[in-house]
Amino acid sequence: MLASPQGDPETGVSPVSDGAWRASVGGRPRPDTSDRGESDAGCTARTATSPPPRSLPRIAVVVRKRPLNEAERKRNEADLVQTRGRNAVLVDEPREKVDLTPYVMRHEFRVDFAFDEKSTNDEVYRAVVRPLVEACCLGDANTSCFAYGQTGSGKTYTMLGPQPYGRGVEAGVFELAAEDIFKCLEGGEKDAFVSFFEIYNGKLFDLLQNRKLVAALENGKKEVVVRGKLGEFVGGVSQRRPERERVREFLSKRSSFI
Repeated sequence: MLASPQGDPETGVSPVSDGAWRASVGGRPRPDTSDRGESDAGCTARTATSPPPRSLPRIAVVVRKRPLNEAERKRNEADLVQTRGRNAVLVDEPREKVDLTPYVMRHEFRVDFAFDEKSTNDEVYRAVVRPLVEACCLGDANTSCFAYGQTGSGKTYTMLGPQPYGRGVEAGVFELAAEDIFKCLEGGEKDAFVSFFEIYNGKLFDLLQNRKLVAALENGKKEVVVRGKLGEFVGGVSQRRPERERVREFLSKRSSFI
């Protein structure tokens, strides 16, 4: 998973001041939640005495370990990956010496965040994605977050939750972020514009328009511009449920969606 706040290109840090965190979008006061260190809403409120949130790196690399699945356990496969602390992933590689003596070579990879197999979607969201949502709501940065990995690595589980998707089981990052965004925008003058499209075989499909084929072109400023309607204004997490169900039909495909 990559989490990227687009802040100061020179320092690589999103410039979020203490004063900015004491105000909400549009300057409306927010309730004091300094005793809990966080807010139930997407935009955290801070008092004059509470410290500002930590700076966000330009790009954060996050690794979440998947536990062995049932088929792997039945085959008695070894668990060769573990996390150490919050920033290290250890991978054991079975090897053989020249005389065929078996041994294990351990590799250590340093990342910005490492979550073990017992971590929940909510823990991942609060540590990695919520700061991006807060920075975006406050207007301090344009942010993005995406998951990548091989088939079966747990991307859909993290982003959407286990099937059936939704709050009833364990909400994924998509739904948790949407809830915080709409709480942040309550009573304000800003709106939420949502798009959902699929990249498959080098083509772009709008999943909110019955998988309509759209074109992605490059303008004179070297910016990618998508031609055709690609999004809807929404007023809440539960709005446009028929489209949500239709989008889920495409999730089993071996493609990428944004």
